[in-house]
Amino acid sequence: MKTIDGLYFYEFILLVLGVLLFITLLIILIVFVIQKRHLKELIILFFLSIIMIGYPSIQKIVYDNGVVTIETYATAIAKDSSNSDQRSKLEMTLKKIERRQTMNYKTLIEFGKAQAILGDTVRAEKLVDRALLISPDFSEARMLQTKFNTPQVQIEKLIAEIKENPGNTSLKTELETKISSFAMAPDSNASVLTTAATAHASLGDTAKVLLFANSALNKDINNTEAAALKKRFSKETVHK
Repeated sequence: MKTIDGLYFYEFILLVLGVLLFITLLIILIVFVIQKRHLKELIILFFLSIIMIGYPSIQKIVYDNGVVTIETYATAIAKDSSNSDQRSKLEMTLKKIERRQTMNYKTLIEFGKAQAILGDTVRAEKLVDRALLISPDFSEARMLQTKFNTPQVQIEKLIAEIKENPGNTSLKTELETKISSFAMAPDSNASVLTTAATAHASLGDTAKVLLFANSALNKDINNTEAAALKKRFSKETVHK
C-alpha cells in the first residue's frame, strides 16, 4: 500500500500500465534480438513506457516529501505558535497534499494534528476517525479522538452539517440543545465564544451572535472570525 499511497487512481493505473508495457517490450526486444530484426520501432514505445512509469513516480516523491514537510512545519509551529510564515506554509502544503488518496493511518494522523494546529479541530477529528477505520487499535488515534471530541468540536460539526443541510430542523434542534449549556463559564476563551457566536448565527439569533462576538473580541481583539460575524450581523440589525 505504501507504494501507491498518495497517488490518484489514474496515476496508479498509469503506473501499472507503464510497468506492463515495459515488461512486454522487454520480451519483444529479446525476440527481436534473436530474430536479428531492427529495433527502431521499439524505441518510441520504450520512451512511452518510461514516461508512464516516471510521471506517477515523480508525483509519489512529491507527495512523500510533502508529508515530511507538513510534519516539519507542524513541529515548528507547536514550538512557536506566533510563526505566521510557517503557519502559512503549513496551510498551503496541507491543502495541496491532503486531497490526494491515502490509506496510511499514520499519515492521516499527521494531517489531523496539522489541522488541529491550524485551528480546524473538526477536520482534524474527521481525519483521526478515518485513521481509526483503517487501524482501530492505533493508540495515538484513540488518544487524539478523545482529545478532539470536545463539546466545542461537537457544536462545530453540527454547524458544518447545518451549512450543508440548512433545511434540516432536527440538526438545528440538536444545536440549540447543545449550545444552551455552552460558553457559560466566565473564563471561556475567545475560541469558545466565537464558536457560540457562529452557532447562534446558524440559528438566526442576531442578539446572541453580537453578544458572543463582542465577548470574543474583548478576549482577543484580533479575532477575525468574531469581527466578521459582528460586522455582518450589525448590518443586518441596521437593515431591520
